[in-house]
Amino acid sequence: MPEYSVKIDLTIQGPMLTHSTAAGAVGISSPFAQDVDGHKYLPRTLVKGRLRRAWVELHSAAGNAFNPDIVKLLGERSDHSPETVTSVDPLRGVLQFEDFVNYSDRRSDIRYRVSIAEERGSVKKGFYQVLEAPYASGEHVSFLGRIHYSARDQNDAEQIRRFIEVGLRWITSLGAERTIGFGRLMDVSVIGPTPTSQPTAQIATTGGETLSLKIRPRSPFCVARRRIADNLFESDTILPGSVLKGSLASSWRLMLGEPPDGAVVPGMDSSRPELCEYFQKIRITHAFPAPALTGHRPTAPPLSLVSDADGQLYDVALIEGPIVIGHPPAAPEFAVDWKPKRSSEVNGMFGWASPGRDMRVRTAIDSDKRKAKEEQLFAYDMVVPGGSTLNRPGES
Repeated sequence: MPEYSVKIDLTIQGPMLTHSTAAGAVGISSPFAQDVDGHKYLPRTLVKGRLRRAWVELHSAAGNAFNPDIVKLLGERSDHSPETVTSVDPLRGVLQFEDFVNYSDRRSDIRYRVSIAEERGSVKKGFYQVLEAPYASGEHVSFLGRIHYSARDQNDAEQIRRFIEVGLRWITSLGAERTIGFGRLMDVSVIGPTPTSQPTAQIATTGGETLSLKIRPRSPFCVARRRIADNLFESDTILPGSVLKGSLASSWRLMLGEPPDGAVVPGMDSSRPELCEYFQKIRITHAFPAPALTGHRPTAPPLSLVSDADGQLYDVALIEGPIVIGHPPAAPEFAVDWKPKRSSEVNGMFGWASPGRDMRVRTAIDSDKRKAKEEQLFAYDMVVPGGSTLNRPGES
């Protein structure tokens, strides 16, 4: 199926606040969320969650007159209650959201909030809040973003666009502190759908049955390594081959109009019968992060590498006999002894890039109480590709 995108402009009346998950300036208890470029933004997950709630309310009021396939478009809601969960398999939605960004880059002012104790008429102890407020009261501010999706044809794409616009227009406010008048949504502009241009594939044949690929992610991602806490998902900078192969299979099935979470089976795509038949035999190796302009795959520094007091490196495995390291001689430092800065420098010598990272904290919202649910807080520590290229040779 072809891919489409709609460009969305959300006009919000100040003041408004969407909490940052990173620490702000000294004395600020509620900093405004900023991306890696310093722009204020509304998180994609916030807009997606409010759109889901709007669709549920509209369908409840209008019945079949407004009946989007919420599970198909937005995926299944996370619910791991023992009484209700039937499977832990993911059920992803068709709609892919970007962050909604304001590019004005203005300097923030400060707002203060307190809570008054009725019996004393003074501020309650600990109920003093300092808010970062970049937008003035009554000011109209634009937050721009895109939503990408696959559709059978132009008519299907137009219908999805209508669902998106109607749902967004049903939302009255966005962000934090909405109950005191923050973040009123004044207008919604939806442009599109327009066909999405596909990224150019860079594939080089290296001989035999091996292909060498370069992959450049367009947005932050999280491929979680082994968790150190139940609610923290920390991404690795290396993409396993199994993840890449699974992503390829999901995209392929979605292109054919099939549910993305499924296997590639013989006969699935009549235009690619051989690929369907032998897809399970393709082996894809890991993708390593490399600088964008490099043409070489990074290599792992040897464990026999040591550093002297001046920072000079020696590979002691290549030395035939005992030697004295450094001038004056001193005990050498192995990799386990290096500081993070030194490790990054050495990795750079072997072709490794160090992409940025972004921590996003999420929670589920109780729609009846309009507050965060208990024990539903979790965080993604994501990789921000920036100028890096994930350089991976694939073997088949």
